[in-house]
Amino acid sequence: MAVNRRADAQISETPNGVMCTLASPARHGSAIAVWDVTLQPGASGPDHWIDVDQVYVVLSGSLRVAIDGIDETASSGDSVVIPDGALRRIATAGNDPLTALVSMPAGGQVSTPSGSHSGKLPWAS
Repeated sequence: MAVNRRADAQISETPNGVMCTLASPARHGSAIAVWDVTLQPGASGPDHWIDVDQVYVVLSGSLRVAIDGIDETASSGDSVVIPDGALRRIATAGNDPLTALVSMPAGGQVSTPSGSHSGKLPWAS
């Protein structure tokens, strides 16, 4: 058993959000990566693929997610399951920041249509 203290968590920032790694191979060897993500109003990540399933649980605010061209909105308490290989885009919906808890098998690979990014997600490795 391991207790991962938030005060010791890895924080990763991108132009679109802030990720706080809660569990991962680097944090006591978990085979499941878990992090929370916070996006400010109007923020949107890039279109991308991940080669493993992901689960988002909305903790506060609203999540707009496009999966293979289909848009959905999830609110606080809702969860979104994104299958591996689906083209996805994550964004806030509404005027409040979004905070979500995200999990996936550790080591999943991400890629973007533009080729600007590929490889492991730093907050899930």
